[in-house]
Amino acid sequence: MPRLFSNRFVLSFYCSIAVGALFCACGKKQDATPQASAQSANTGTNAAPADVAPAPIDPANTLAATDAALKARQYDQAVANLLKLQQQKNLTEQQAQALRDQQVRVQRNLASAVASGDPRAKAAAEMLRAANAHR
Repeated sequence: MPRLFSNRFVLSFYCSIAVGALFCACGKKQDATPQASAQSANTGTNAAPADVAPAPIDPANTLAATDAALKARQYDQAVANLLKLQQQKNLTEQQAQALRDQQVRVQRNLASAVASGDPRAKAAAEMLRAANAHR
C-alpha cells in the first residue's frame, strides 16, 4: 500500500509540473503576439522599435493641423496628429495644456460623430482606444 501511494504521488507531481510548464509556455506566446499585431495595426505600417525616440515635430503646427482635420471631419488624421504629439517628451507647460484641450475637443467631436453613425469616426475612435490601451 505505501508503494502505491508513492507512485501516485510521483505521477501527480510530474503531471502537475508538465501542465504548469505548458501553461507558462503558452501564456508568454499569447501575450507577445497581440501587442505586436496591435502596434502594426495602429500605425498601418511596420512599427518602429520602442527604443527609438520620435522625430521632433512642431506642436503649434500639429495642433493647427488637428483643428483643420476636425473641421474637415477627417477624424483619423486628427487622432493620428494627437498620438504624434503625445509621444513628444519636450513639450512646454503651455504646449502640454494646449494638447490636453485639443484632446478634449477631438474626443467630444469624435463621440458625437460616432453617436451619429459616422464609420470614419468609429474607425478613429477604435484607433484612439487601441493606442490608449497600450500605454
